[in-house]
Amino acid sequence: MKSKTKSTTRKAGSLTREVRVLPGVPERVETGAVQFGDDWPGVFIRGDNAGYYAMCLKSMLDGDDNAMIRMILTDLQGTLAGCIQGPAASLLEMHPNACVSDGPSDAPKQTRSGHGPFAARNG
Repeated sequence: MKSKTKSTTRKAGSLTREVRVLPGVPERVETGAVQFGDDWPGVFIRGDNAGYYAMCLKSMLDGDDNAMIRMILTDLQGTLAGCIQGPAASLLEMHPNACVSDGPSDAPKQTRSGHGPFAARNG
């Protein structure tokens, strides 16, 4: 049964995007791998982090070969790759500097979350 969710539109500069609005959760969700029930894991990127990632991606696509930008985008690659499950997980060759872990001890074994500039903070 498909759950009913609402959506809203958000405008940022000249861009207008539809945003799905889901019920709140008791804890703040940090940027990283997230899994809802038994669905496939995905990546949640907080708005402030999304803006920073977008600026880094734009700089890289515009030809800026900056070591800091490469480090941040390598972390993003590790976070995205950490959501791949099953046989496909072994098909993606990770960048040698990608920062991934096995995630929290109660997380599904194949779910990994990135660590780096946007890693969840304890406390």
